Amino acid sequence: MEKKKKNGVQSRTIRVLLLCICLLLSISIPVGATQYDPPRASNYDFDYPYGPDSTPCASDAADHQDEALYDGRSYTNSAAIPAWEKMADDAIFSFVGHGDNGVISFWDGDESGYILADYYVNYSYPTDTSDYKYLSNYSTELSDLLHAAYISCNSANESSEVGNLTSYSYQKGVDTTLGFLTNIGAAQACDFSWKYWYNLAIYNWTVSTSADSAKYYAAVYNGGQFEGIQNYVIVGNPQLTIKPARYGS
Repeated sequence: MEKKKKNGVQSRTIRVLLLCICLLLSISIPVGATQYDPPRASNYDFDYPYGPDSTPCASDAADHQDEALYDGRSYTNSAAIPAWEKMADDAIFSFVGHGDNGVISFWDGDESGYILADYYVNYSYPTDTSDYKYLSNYSTELSDLLHAAYISCNSANESSEVGNLTSYSYQKGVDTTLGFLTNIGAAQACDFSWKYWYNLAIYNWTVSTSADSAKYYAAVYNGGQFEGIQNYVIVGNPQLTIKPARYGS
């Protein structure tokens, strides 16, 4: 009887030790991103209640990305938090909609939402919604993102409150990001997006060449007016191509 009791105590001790080890591992190892085959590409556009309408930019971009052998996905009127969550598993992220220094603005059909660059303690923005996330909430998950394109007003500008969305994305691991330094016309943004992803996916041009071509395309189809679409910034490798389909390095 004594031997059986001793064995039982030892067995319970081993189980407790194993449980403690598992708990320590779960605490110390961050949850990583998932890489899918084919790599995922998420695209966002919006029919804002206060205008303008950026559809069907997302579905057009997804179609082009499918031709480059990505899993192109389009989301119209998405909330910000689900988009932020998907970024960790994306190889490509494309947004066409409202933006400002350090932030891109979402609309889910009911309320506004935001993805912001960094969190500053002395800043209470945003105050009008609970639907927001900061890129600084990520650790290393964005290292899987090959390319992020923020086709929105002022998306490459610095905010004294929340930082710079385009440069901060690169700092968090995105291989190459694209954003804009000024306000851009809504029609030009949509035309730029269409031609940009066509160039990248069909011609396999670099980010730099694709953007340069897309700005002229957008101007030509809007009466020769650039409306700020020429004021883009590329952070990272301007010679990046998206083919073959892959995640970031």
